[in-house]
Amino acid sequence: MKEAQKPPQAVHKLILKYHQALQQLENMRRELQFAKEELVDKDKKRLTKYRSHTIETSTKPTQDKLDQVMLQYNKILAKNVQLRLQLEEMMKVKEEFIRNLKQLQSERSQVKLAVDRLYEENTALFQQREEFRLKLNLLREKLETTRVQGQRDLREYRRLLNNDEKLNIFLEMKNQERPCLELVTRNPANILFNKNSMTSSTTCFLRYQTTESRPTVRKNDAVSTSTLMDFGLYVAECLPKYVQKVQIVTGNELEVLIAPDGIVPVLQFLKDHHQCQFASLADIGALDVPSRENRFELVYNLLSLRYNSRIRVKSYTDELTPVDSCYEVFKAADWYEREVWDMYGVFFANHPDLRRILTDYGFEGHPFRKDFPLSGFVEVRYDDEVKRVVVEPVELSQEFRKFDLSSPWETFPNFRALPPGKEPEKQ
Repeated sequence: MKEAQKPPQAVHKLILKYHQALQQLENMRRELQFAKEELVDKDKKRLTKYRSHTIETSTKPTQDKLDQVMLQYNKILAKNVQLRLQLEEMMKVKEEFIRNLKQLQSERSQVKLAVDRLYEENTALFQQREEFRLKLNLLREKLETTRVQGQRDLREYRRLLNNDEKLNIFLEMKNQERPCLELVTRNPANILFNKNSMTSSTTCFLRYQTTESRPTVRKNDAVSTSTLMDFGLYVAECLPKYVQKVQIVTGNELEVLIAPDGIVPVLQFLKDHHQCQFASLADIGALDVPSRENRFELVYNLLSLRYNSRIRVKSYTDELTPVDSCYEVFKAADWYEREVWDMYGVFFANHPDLRRILTDYGFEGHPFRKDFPLSGFVEVRYDDEVKRVVVEPVELSQEFRKFDLSSPWETFPNFRALPPGKEPEKQ
């Protein structure tokens, strides 16, 4: 344990005050002793003088001199009483100081015991953490060994399968005349295989032919889904300040929902952490839901080439609240954030060049917002008179905006005289 620390400032002040009081008391005692001795000497001198004077002159001292002596004596007594009162006050201060000092010593001993207990608990926790770290390292080594062994076994299995089983299956189906397989080689021309022309040095692949028209739906893998969920919970534990929710959607797609102020820290963590390494920003998208308080939803799609895994980070904002740009984390976010700003009007703070990228110069509004009209506000056309492209407000005729259900093409002159369902004859 460390040596005992110095007393606090308050205790130090009390000690100084106590020493000062002792010094004053000692000075008063000396002064009182000196005054007493001086008074005794004066009395002796006066008595001697009085006796000598009486003997010499045979006369008594006058009444005035006696009164003066008594007055001085009374003054000295009064001063002695005052000094005694001050001494008693000093003694009271000393007793109070001693009581406070004992209380502080008891509190100090209690604090010392508490510190010792906390130190012991911290030491025990540190030992447990070291044990857990050793166990975790052993488990990681076992897992890595198992993974390497599994990959080796898988490659061996695929090699054996390509060399033996697929070839046997093809020969059986070829003998049964079932045209559901096709053999493709690395050579430009296809080779007809039979048992006589088969050689072990030929590299071949089997391609299945099927008439199935339905799309292939990937089945949910419980192991991969559990692994993704564990990784999402690990990210949430590492960043509890920013991560609000972790979810698995469409079977095996991991989504992390974060607060707007955590975009840069979370993306930096996912990029630089050794267990993540999502070093590629695939895309930045947005979604407009006007019924929400924060109508815009931002979507960041990340790819980890190291672990062959993807993750989707989502956040939210409104029309007026800016969000931090992730340009310093991913340089690819430059144009993506410009597109979101152009189409939705989401402002990205600290972006080096936040300009429109898809719409024309001077365009007003943001086209992908739900409150933006489908026809827009302006239209562009080429004017033969001025010989240039002009931008004018949108002008839609009533016929264009309100169709007749029988013939929606009556707005065009060639279709007005035709009955519904007929086309004009070609000239």
